[in-house]
Amino acid sequence: MGLKKPLQLLHVDDSAIFRKTIHRGLEAFKDHYEVTQASSVDETLNLLTSSGKQFDLILTDWLMSGKSGFDLLRALKAHPTYHHLPVFFLTSEYDSSNLISVVTYGAAGILKKPITGPEVHAYLQKRMSFIEDAHTSKEDFFITEAKSLLSNISQILPLKGLQDLTICSQLLQDLKSKATAAKWPLLAEYCQQIENVIQATIKKEIELPTPLSGLIQEFHLFLNLSLAEIENGKPHPFISSEADKNLKNYLTGLEAGWFANQNSNKSDDGVLLPWDVINELRQHLSPAGLALLEKHINTHKKAA
Repeated sequence: MGLKKPLQLLHVDDSAIFRKTIHRGLEAFKDHYEVTQASSVDETLNLLTSSGKQFDLILTDWLMSGKSGFDLLRALKAHPTYHHLPVFFLTSEYDSSNLISVVTYGAAGILKKPITGPEVHAYLQKRMSFIEDAHTSKEDFFITEAKSLLSNISQILPLKGLQDLTICSQLLQDLKSKATAAKWPLLAEYCQQIENVIQATIKKEIELPTPLSGLIQEFHLFLNLSLAEIENGKPHPFISSEADKNLKNYLTGLEAGWFANQNSNKSDDGVLLPWDVINELRQHLSPAGLALLEKHINTHKKAA
């Protein structure tokens, strides 16, 4: 069964002129759409939560004063009530990097400005099966399945070697697939980010570096927190800038050979880490990562 017409369409743009252009352009298709408009991300979120209206899709500008359309997309895709909602971008900022970013985080498509009402209608008609599928009720086992996968990961934490890392990689791949299917694109992308780090480490064929084990433990905690928030009907958190920085620093160190198996003594935990690397890592790790690093140092001293 298709969606009831007219579709409830929410259009977001900080330009009063462009809002008027879209509103007038879609008047000829009032049998298809009932248009509500907002001038900012905050107004949009207020309409969603307080107006009582159930919207079927959103058209949003990319660059706006204050929060951007990308900020809106992330907020919606982290929310248990709205993460399935199709979000289309109407923007003049149409380049490959933007396209990759919004698609990665769950956008349904991008339309390039300037654009007319008939062109918007023609595009949405082509995407109608996608829009209808987004609103089709499905039995959702994501939370249960994700918890099971995280429980399996917890059984091999802290990771002790590349075999554990390989098992963790497969479990994260399964979690990413389930998050994608259940329309949780941010969680899927976060899984992909840590998976990229794991695969880069495996490719180097080196012993498991202590910092990576710590990063994975932090990520495991983050995912458990995210599932708990979703279960409570709240938006899941975004990955922190600190965690993102730690991942990038680790990859930089990996490519620079910080973790190469040379000029090192092997400790009882089987982890190889040069002292100059330890001193460098102290400048970058989070408190939880530092605690794991200090544990490695103490073990190293006892072994010596």
